[in-house]
This record gives sequence, structure tokens and C-alpha cells, in this order.
Amino acid sequence: MKTNHVHSSLINSKLKKGINISLLFILGLLLVFTISCKKDYYNLNFELLTSAVWIRTQQCEAPVDDSSNFAIFKPDGEWYGEFYGLLNLTWRLKDNGKTLVINQSEYVIEELTSTILKLNPITLGCSMTFEALASVKVTAYGVTNLTKTSANLLGSVATKTRSAVSFEYGVSISYGGTVIPANSSLHDVSDTLVECRLTGLLPETIYHYRIKAVNSSGTFFSKDLTFKTFNVETVTDCDGNIYNTITIGTQIWMAENLKTTKYRNGDPIPNVTDSTQWIKLSTGSYCNYNNDVTNANNYGRLYNGCALGDSRKIAPKGWHVASDDDWTKLTDYLGVFVAGSKIKESGPSHWTSLNCWESTNESGFTALPSGVRSSYDGKFIGIGVLSNWWSSTKDTTKISIWDTDWFSSNVRGPEWPISFEAGLDGYSVRCVKDD
Repeated sequence: MKTNHVHSSLINSKLKKGINISLLFILGLLLVFTISCKKDYYNLNFELLTSAVWIRTQQCEAPVDDSSNFAIFKPDGEWYGEFYGLLNLTWRLKDNGKTLVINQSEYVIEELTSTILKLNPITLGCSMTFEALASVKVTAYGVTNLTKTSANLLGSVATKTRSAVSFEYGVSISYGGTVIPANSSLHDVSDTLVECRLTGLLPETIYHYRIKAVNSSGTFFSKDLTFKTFNVETVTDCDGNIYNTITIGTQIWMAENLKTTKYRNGDPIPNVTDSTQWIKLSTGSYCNYNNDVTNANNYGRLYNGCALGDSRKIAPKGWHVASDDDWTKLTDYLGVFVAGSKIKESGPSHWTSLNCWESTNESGFTALPSGVRSSYDGKFIGIGVLSNWWSSTKDTTKISIWDTDWFSSNVRGPEWPISFEAGLDGYSVRCVKDD
């Protein structure tokens, strides 16, 4: 019996040891499995986030209509792209890949697949939805440096892989012409501004163009945009300044702001530089923005309202300062809500950059942000962000203006900001050919 008891104890001891070992082994497997699952989940999110160019399609439960928005989650933790006008944000995952941190803002990842990303803010901010493009987003912006026979085409390519870029252009959507930008070969993970100079174009002609990007995933195109070259006809003022012209609908407009320093009969328009004198004027005067004559080369000159009311007239013979009726015809023809985008020059050469990519200059009007001179203190404000033009329309005491700015897609007017008798604000002038 003693022997059996000892033998039974040994068996029980071995069984317990075996059970303990088995339990430890099972727990170990569970731990490894859990760690593996966590790691795989994190890596899955990481790989999906960094695999594509993402475009924002919804924000605060509203559709996003912004052709230039995109985001690239770079593997080194940098967010690269156009997002609220910001570039080069940082990003990281936390909570085992369930939370996306963009700079200091945290979002719960509600859904993430190879085609969609849905984010809800943990603290402040809006919900957002993104859709994935395979590897590249190609965006055409518009034109700059427009002439009778040439134009600069602007666009960008955001890519996850090496891409070859070209521009296609022609008088129809069949295109037929191709030009290669200097930076035609783009490296992995980049957002690059691409620009081409077209020459040998026909005056007074509408051209179509788009951007083409080719990489290992396929061939990608931007949307089709158009531009119109200037007219053969030019107009000359009393100073000898020669202005390009553009036909928009049934009207012929100057394609640049007035620069004259003389009335139509040759009499000089006084140039008033002193701010104290400017706010006390009761006769027609002009100035250069910041009293810098070089600004007149690009932006034209600023005139007070009294200069418009002078019987000697500031417009060249056969032309007149645009009236409310003229501006209304222009905006109705281009579209009331989008006229601003269609008349502003594209690109950041003159306009502040946040909204300049939404401006195409499709019309050829080539609005530049010439700024204004204040009637309050005679100071200059707004170059780079504001375009304000006098209208020739007035009543007994007031004169109207039309304007757009760096962030507007429309043209506002008529507005009645000041007394015509004082006429102390300094605004730009655009002229229209007489019927």
C-alpha cells in the first residue's frame, strides 16, 4: 500500500506539472497570437494609408468640391498634400492602429479599406471621408503669361510612384499637340508643380489642354481646361501704353488694367503720392501702388473717383470705363458664381497662393490683385489679394465698384462704397470697346 501511495503521488505530481506546462504553452500561444494580431492590424492600417493618393470627398457630412485637394501618407510619418491650404503635416497611428493622429488632432478610423477612409474627430474638428486613387492625382490649374500666340500652362501631379508627365493641347478635345515640361520625370512620393510654355499659337483662338501622367499603374489624365489667346487688335492710350484685348461674349475688353497718366485730350492727371493730400483731394488724381512706378507695369495704376467723373475722360478714344451693364454682361456670360475664377490669372506669381489654383483665367481677362488705396488714411492695402475696379455708373452722389479677391470664385457688384463728390479711394480701371 505504501508503494502504491508513492506511485500515485508521483503520477499526480507529473500530471500537475504537465498541466501547468500545457497551460503556460497555451497562454504563450495566446499571447503570441494577440501580439501578432495587434501588429498585423497596425501594419494593415499603415500599409493601406501609405498605399495610395487620397482625395477628400466629404467633410462635416457635406460633399467636398475641390479639385486640388489630396493627401499622401508618407511612410516616414509626413502627411504631404493640399489640405485646408496646408502642406507637410505629420501623422501617426495609435491605439493599435485605431486612431489616426494628424499633427495634434486625433481621429477614430471608422473605416479603412483600399478604396475608402472614414475619420471621426475625437475632440474638435469635422468628420471626413477620403477616396483612394491608385497612385496619382493629376490636376490642371489654368494659364498665366497669356499673349496673342503663347501661354504658360499650369498644373500639378501628386504621385506615389515614378511618373512621366506631359501636356496635351489643341483646338478641340482631340488635342493633337504634346509638350514636355522640364520636370517631366517625377520621383516616388511627390507633389510637383508642372508648367509648360506653349508658343506658336493662333490669336483669338480657344485651346483645350490636359495633363497626362504615365506610371506602372497606368495612364492618368487631368480634366480638360480651355483658354483663349488675346486678340490681334490692341489699343494705345495717350502715354503710348499698348494694351492687349480679349473678346468675351459680345464684348471686347482690355486684358489689363489702365495705366495712363493723361486724360484723353492729353492733359496730365496729377500723381499724388502724399497720403494726407490724397484724402483731401477734390479733383482727379492717380497713384502707383506704394508709390512704386514698377507696380504699374504689372498691375496698372490706381485712380480716384474724381478722375472718372472728369469730362476729359481717362479711357482711350473709342473705349469707355466699364459700366455696371458691362460688368453684368461679363459675369452673366461667364456664370455669376464662377466668373471670378474664370477672370483671375492662375498660379502664385501675383495672387496669394491659397486660392490661386482654383483660378483658371479661362476668359483671358487676366485679373491681377492690384490692391487699393484707402480714402480713410491714404494707405495702400491688398496687393496680392484684392482686385477692385471702378464702374462708370453713378448717381448724383455715388459711384459704384466691382471686385473680387484671392478667395472668391465670383465677382461682386455693383457696390456703392463712397461719395462720388469725394472720390478718395484709389481703384483700378478696366475699359471696354464702344459698340
